[in-house]
Amino acid sequence: MDLLDYGSIFAAVSGAAGVFHLASPVIVGPVQDLERELLAPAIEGTKNVLRAAKESEVRRVVVTSSVSAITPSRHWPADKVKDENCWTDVDYCKQNGLWYSVSKTLAEKAAWEFAKEHGLDMVVVIPGTVMGPILPPTFNASMLMLLLLLQGCTESYEDVFMGSVHVKDVALAHILLYENTSATGRHLCVEAISHYGDFAAKVAELYPEYKIPSPFFVEKIIDSKHKRNLRLVINILSLKKLNKSFRVKFEDNSSTAQVPSHLEALPKF
Repeated sequence: MDLLDYGSIFAAVSGAAGVFHLASPVIVGPVQDLERELLAPAIEGTKNVLRAAKESEVRRVVVTSSVSAITPSRHWPADKVKDENCWTDVDYCKQNGLWYSVSKTLAEKAAWEFAKEHGLDMVVVIPGTVMGPILPPTFNASMLMLLLLLQGCTESYEDVFMGSVHVKDVALAHILLYENTSATGRHLCVEAISHYGDFAAKVAELYPEYKIPSPFFVEKIIDSKHKRNLRLVINILSLKKLNKSFRVKFEDNSSTAQVPSHLEALPKF
C-alpha cells in the first residue's frame, strides 16, 4: 500500500469497521528531499487514509500522532504542565530544521481539519519514542536511536526531546481509544519528556556494559539554553481514565511511572 496512492488505500480500508493510521516516515539523519521523504507521505498520506475511511463508512479512525506535535513549543508557559492543548511551534521547527516535528504537526492538524469538515469520528494517540520488541527484521527509527547509543554514538542532538514509552502501552492506547466511544480528541501516551542527553544518561545507567557516552559528554551536549526544559512533565490523565494500567505519579516537576506487570523489559542487543 502506498500512502500517496489513494486507490491502494481505499482497497485496504474498504469493508473495515475501523482504521488505525500509524504510518508516517521517520528519518534519522539529514533529509535529502523534504517534500517527497517527509511532508507528502505524512500530510497527504494522512488525508488519503481519512478520505478512504470516510467513503468506506468506518466506525472510527485512530490516528497515531507524536509527541513531536507537542514539543518544542517555545511559547508554552515554562511553569505549566504540557497537555493535549499544547502544539509544537512549527515556525521554530522550520527555522531549526526539525522537519519530523513539522511533518507530524502539520499532518495532525490536517487530520483534525478533515475530520471536522467531513464529520469523521476520529481520535488521536500521541506517543513518545516507542521502545520495546519490534516485528520487522530491521530497526525502526525509535529503536535505532537506542542502538546507536549502545554502539557508542557521540552525535549531539541539542534540540531533541524524548519521552520513551513501551510499544505495548502504545498498542493498548490505540485499542482503548477505538473501543471507548467516550474518548474524544487528543490523548498523550508517554510518561514525561526529557532532553536527549537525559535519555543517553539513563541508557548508560541501565546498560553500563555498553559504550555509552560518558556523563561528562552527556552534560556537555546539553546546550545551556535548554537546561530549564530538561524535565518537561506532561499529563496523560485522559488515558488513565480509560484504563488503570496507565499509572503515573507526578512529583516536583519530575515523574515516575509504575510499569504494568505485563510489559516486557527493554531488550538488550
